[in-house]
Amino acid sequence: MTLTPPSSGSNANGRDAAASAPQHAIDVYARMGVAKRKPDDPRSPVEVDRDRIVHSHAFRRLQRKTQIVGVHSIDFFRTRLTHTIECAQLGRAISKRLLDGSWEQVVEREEHLPDLVEAACLVHDLGHPPFGHTGEEALDELLRARWGMRFEGNAQSFRIVTLLEPKKYQRLESPVGRPLGLDLTRATLRAMTKYPWTERTAIADDVSKFGVYDNADDQAYFDWLWDGDASQAQRTIAGDIMEAADDIAYAVHDIEDGTWARLIPIDQIVQLEPWAVERIATLAERRYPGMFASHADVEQELRALFGSLATSDWARGPFDRSRRSEGGLKSFCSALTDDMLRRVTEGGTLRWNDNEPLQRHIAVLKSIIWVWLIEPPELVTRRYGQRRIIRQLVDGFLDEPGMLPYQDEWALVAEAGDPQRVRFVIDHVASMTDTYAAMVHREMYGTAHGAGWE
Repeated sequence: MTLTPPSSGSNANGRDAAASAPQHAIDVYARMGVAKRKPDDPRSPVEVDRDRIVHSHAFRRLQRKTQIVGVHSIDFFRTRLTHTIECAQLGRAISKRLLDGSWEQVVEREEHLPDLVEAACLVHDLGHPPFGHTGEEALDELLRARWGMRFEGNAQSFRIVTLLEPKKYQRLESPVGRPLGLDLTRATLRAMTKYPWTERTAIADDVSKFGVYDNADDQAYFDWLWDGDASQAQRTIAGDIMEAADDIAYAVHDIEDGTWARLIPIDQIVQLEPWAVERIATLAERRYPGMFASHADVEQELRALFGSLATSDWARGPFDRSRRSEGGLKSFCSALTDDMLRRVTEGGTLRWNDNEPLQRHIAVLKSIIWVWLIEPPELVTRRYGQRRIIRQLVDGFLDEPGMLPYQDEWALVAEAGDPQRVRFVIDHVASMTDTYAAMVHREMYGTAHGAGWE
């Protein structure tokens, strides 16, 4: 959705500022570390970034992290990993449809833009903790209430690729005397910066999203990223493409998952049953105030989105998971995706933040997801338990830090103040998969059956 920058702190201008930014005032392919490239390596710098991300620890862990519904529910549901891969594919598709020369703002050669956007899409969710947005909210609420700190998935992603990933851990490899994470190029780091302002700015302006923590290591890297002047930070066109790909993937694919799982009553939506329209419209007006004039306005969007299914046999009754129905659902979701790709690249130019018809379509699809995949009481119950697991894991590690990995690193912060100690623990909890977090919690609080060594 449209980027709304905070009023103070770093320059958080979105697409308009990026469009007018000077082209390549600095080396966009520079890395903070020492670049060691073999002369016969045919890859571009951003292709190297993409490959480093794919082979990272954090990327691999996405296979057991929740997208919308938990990874234990049904194996058809997308995980955070499959969503990320699909987001990257859509990001490449959008990039290849742009014909306006906007690539010059972010890369040195036109053919590098799809690789840059793919890298940004692959990295954008690395910072998500276990249990999806539920885990993110639990960590943020805990940090706010106890220590006046914040947690944010985008800022955690930045921290992972600039510090925590061990690929460039050895200080001998770095001229700056610090771990460098994956040591990605400026181009990729800027592309992944969706919210180009700091934790401090977010706290001061009471906004939920931000792109970098107030930790000294994170700030130093962020300053380098913007050539020593973080006040000039701004989202690039690559970041806008990434966001468009992410929103389209989320909106369409979760409709597919929810329909297949028989959680979303697709037949009732297609038939515009009053009770279904009422629930969707009420949610849409609550989550997107001012976007829709009335329930009738939302009903019109539903008719535009699902009207083509009115004569489809598979969508005229409860979803039966037959091959015929599965094929019909897949064809519908593919057509919906193709239509959104056409709309977002109409005329060979990225049309995202100011594309109201497309934003309305996505808002209605997301409202359907919220009604049937997020707000049902049984799922609220599950998320309550997940938030409890997150809080108790943090408490347990702070109470008994001997359970933490990387004891040599813990020794360096053990006697420091709460910000350093707490951030260390949060880094570990946030890195866990859903299944690992649940297992550690059982062992930590004595509810596991048997020992892991048996």
